[in-house]
Amino acid sequence: MKRRIIATLLLFSLIFGLCACGRESGDQEEADLSSNDLVAGWQPAQIKLPDVLGQVEYITLCKDLIYIAGRASNGPTIGYFDTINEKWYTLDFDHGGLSSDAHILSCSAANGAVWMLIEDFVPDITGREYCIFYWNSLEDASAICMPVGFEAAETRGDAQGTYRFFSGCVALDDQKAILYDTETCYVIDPAVSVLASFPLEENDFSSYQRIDGKLLISGHGSGESFCRFFDQETLQFGERIDFDFHSGRYESENGDWFFTEDNAFYQFDAESRESERLFSWADVALNSDIFSGKNAVETSAGDIYYAVPGSSSLIKIHSAMIKRRTVIKLGTFNSMLTNNIVYFNNTNPDYKIEIVKLSFDEGSNRDRTMIELATGNNIDILDVSLLPSTALDSGLLADLMPFIDNDPELSREDFIQPVLNSMLTNGALYSIEPRVNILTMVTSSETYPGASQWRLSYFSDQVSSHIDKQAIFPQYMDRDAMLSLFALYSTGAYIDWETGTCSFNSDGFKQWLSLIRNVYDAPINTDARTVLSVPTIDVAFHSGFMLRQWLGDWDYQYAGFPDSEGNGSYFVRQGVQTSDFSGAQGDYARFGIMASSRHKEAAWEYIKLLLLEPTGEVGLDRGIPVLSSTFERILEKSITENAPAYSGVSNDEYGYFYRSDADKLRELVYSTEKMAHDDKQLLDIIMTEANNYFNGYKTLDDAVAQIQSRASIYIAEQYG
Repeated sequence: MKRRIIATLLLFSLIFGLCACGRESGDQEEADLSSNDLVAGWQPAQIKLPDVLGQVEYITLCKDLIYIAGRASNGPTIGYFDTINEKWYTLDFDHGGLSSDAHILSCSAANGAVWMLIEDFVPDITGREYCIFYWNSLEDASAICMPVGFEAAETRGDAQGTYRFFSGCVALDDQKAILYDTETCYVIDPAVSVLASFPLEENDFSSYQRIDGKLLISGHGSGESFCRFFDQETLQFGERIDFDFHSGRYESENGDWFFTEDNAFYQFDAESRESERLFSWADVALNSDIFSGKNAVETSAGDIYYAVPGSSSLIKIHSAMIKRRTVIKLGTFNSMLTNNIVYFNNTNPDYKIEIVKLSFDEGSNRDRTMIELATGNNIDILDVSLLPSTALDSGLLADLMPFIDNDPELSREDFIQPVLNSMLTNGALYSIEPRVNILTMVTSSETYPGASQWRLSYFSDQVSSHIDKQAIFPQYMDRDAMLSLFALYSTGAYIDWETGTCSFNSDGFKQWLSLIRNVYDAPINTDARTVLSVPTIDVAFHSGFMLRQWLGDWDYQYAGFPDSEGNGSYFVRQGVQTSDFSGAQGDYARFGIMASSRHKEAAWEYIKLLLLEPTGEVGLDRGIPVLSSTFERILEKSITENAPAYSGVSNDEYGYFYRSDADKLRELVYSTEKMAHDDKQLLDIIMTEANNYFNGYKTLDDAVAQIQSRASIYIAEQYG
């Protein structure tokens, strides 16, 4: 009875904020709409890039062909999408002398010829190297990559010295392009010979529109923004036109002018000077990186295409008659428009998500809040990530197991079984989270003696012999962070959750506390390049390069915590951090379906989307997917031998994330059998008393006795 009262009081503290679209949370539920109720709108469709193209950097349009300048692990890529035949074509890019750090500064096409400006950082050479990539795709000619052999008018400097600087290039036709910096424009041919030059003045070639082959260039001067047509024959700029397309780059085969303002896409009529709002970018996006509208193209069919830089998809937007959809409401502690909400809203034909912001308030309106939760008038899906597990039961939430059992795409066997089992309450599944973390310890192959000998006494001996000559743990992990991880580990290692009994008074627990105190009482070796061990809750994020760098060993080992059952590792809820147990946010929170919801099937479709992750854009740095198929798909996609160029990390010594790293992580995931508990009150008990021992306020035995007593009472009251 007592735990019910406490859970009820905790639920009382939830206060509803305003829902999306400015409607009050007390508004009536929106009625279901007829499937025949259609309105004119715009429909997005995702077109996946061929794997060889990697990720998008730029798109450009010519004769209904959309050229993609991309980036793969080995450098720049190029290809195009035929919008009429809906087929991809790729070019085998000969990188020649380009390094893997080379990246594309701009890409432009005209008369079937593609021009790209590529910037490269060459080791042992001060400055930057530039080259022009040229490919006449309509003549099926071989691509050439020619160095820029002349000096730019502009130079810039850094700690290594001064260097020439080019900003970008714009194609004029199949034989000429403009290469420019911020001061001068150079007309070049495919061999990068300079044919002419002229000052840029107040014009800006980085922001332009290509309208039926004519270039409309933006300009800025005297605090005003405007544009001018550029005569490609005379190399002269026309009269100023009072039109600002907000630093965008648009291309149209239909003579249309476009601009983006306040996250909406507009068409501009040059004669009437009137603008028509076509759509909001949020309504046609398929992930949370909502496109800013700065680079879009229109084909002769009137379809709009865009791509988010860094994504692996081209998005087609076409006009269509769209059914009005029923709103399902998501109560969440994070009001941000997340990746999966955007995807669901723009792909589900019948329903759309509307966010209801939740917050904690220890003060007023508790009775009203409880009534609203009980009636469930405003919530279909509830973010339970900040609620205690004791508050989640059939009185508030629906059991999700029947949805899994009746779903044609999912079954119980599709889950990583220990994770699914850990989410059950008396056989029912009241909430689910799409991803989890793993808590473990990693060490070098030289230190690791094998599972049978990986004992706490052995690890203590290793600490004693290395403490004055090597860092024991990574420098970012101070004593509070290490204690947080150890407390989390303790909830799995020193509590029998089936019987509700604790063993914090064991010799092993005492030895751990003594070891942690000794490590952090000793002087820190700030000169050490490697560490003895890496305790981590972000194992997927740290796998590969980071672990090799910390441990100084290619063959690192997921050793787990010594003296533990199984592999010594534990699944942990997503969002648990080393010193802030605040729960996950956004797509990776825990969700349940309200028992009172009138749209349970639609709510399940959204939760299933969270599990399947159809966009596939988020890597393992955000945790381990709980579905085996999702985990395997993202694991395979994560394998790469090169760090991204922007990371600034050299891979000469330790590599990045190889297949061998993926195999190690896979083995760890499937051999982990238990879940640690992140009950904040329980963790506070362990950490408070441990700190009393660390700070000399209590002896080891007294502190352990208090943990044993207080934790046992708490578990009996809350979980008994």
